[in-house]
Amino acid sequence: MTYIVDIWDALSVKYLNINEISSFRRIKIEKKYNYVALIKKRIFSDLWQRMKNFGEMKCPFIDLIDGPFIRIDRKCAIKPSKAIKTARLIARNSGFDILINNDIFFNENQNKLKRYLIAHELGHTFLFNTEIYPIKPLFSNNDNFHVESEIRNSIWKEEEDFSFEIGRYILAPTEYLPQVIPKEPSIQAFIDGLENFQIADEILGKRLFQDTYNWKNGESYWNDASLIIFKNHHSGQLSDECQYFHGTNYLEKIRDNYQLQSEIQSILCEIYPCDPNKKFQKNIDMNGLNWHIEILFPFTDSDGYILITPRLTEKNYTQTTLF
Repeated sequence: MTYIVDIWDALSVKYLNINEISSFRRIKIEKKYNYVALIKKRIFSDLWQRMKNFGEMKCPFIDLIDGPFIRIDRKCAIKPSKAIKTARLIARNSGFDILINNDIFFNENQNKLKRYLIAHELGHTFLFNTEIYPIKPLFSNNDNFHVESEIRNSIWKEEEDFSFEIGRYILAPTEYLPQVIPKEPSIQAFIDGLENFQIADEILGKRLFQDTYNWKNGESYWNDASLIIFKNHHSGQLSDECQYFHGTNYLEKIRDNYQLQSEIQSILCEIYPCDPNKKFQKNIDMNGLNWHIEILFPFTDSDGYILITPRLTEKNYTQTTLF
């Protein structure tokens, strides 16, 4: 019988022991977070071991699309196709085809997107049993099964979100992060991470601020900071195009903190227009904390970065040339 099942229920069979599965299925949905975290932790631990076994031990990861990790461990063949918009995973009896529309990847940034899409499709392969013939999904999302569309869409979104999370891990594995990026947040460390991992800033932002790094306490890698990727920085104005990333221990969301946003906008007005490749720093007192604000526009045609950390520092304002 084909049926719809929650992906964590399906993955629990493979990554939890009998007692854990029994407890997982008895508790209420809202209390299953700890088991979901345990499943993720074991999947990523298994994934890192697989990557090391097939030579993926330094960045940039999956740089060779026909490398042994993709071809042998994940049983994937990457094939060009103009019939699809971007990328798609097709399950075969003994492996997978990852179809890629190469026509849309025409520059360096698009090539980073291509690797991310490939990593995302690789993430989907962890929701299949690849040890049997023919390969079968761990759970089925059959449109003919009579389940409310909202439930079906929720299951689909959960699967997509986790596949993207696996993809981010593949491109910047947890075990490798400290070798490239220090725990102390800084814009320069962020830029160095972009260069070493060869990934887009949005992907690294999610990896450092949103994805779990410490499974014991649920903290992200940069858990005490917030980053704004400043889109269309030539306007000198914060806008809806900006992307916001917050560490798990961050005290207030920047988007909803109008007082802090006003302070940041004042700094932007003060320094705009500005020369590229300069770092601007300022410390402000607000809500009983001293906030350190760091701003950098690396190049004239790229995004700008605004990093905010609550810390105790001297109240000063500095401007330094980075390059």
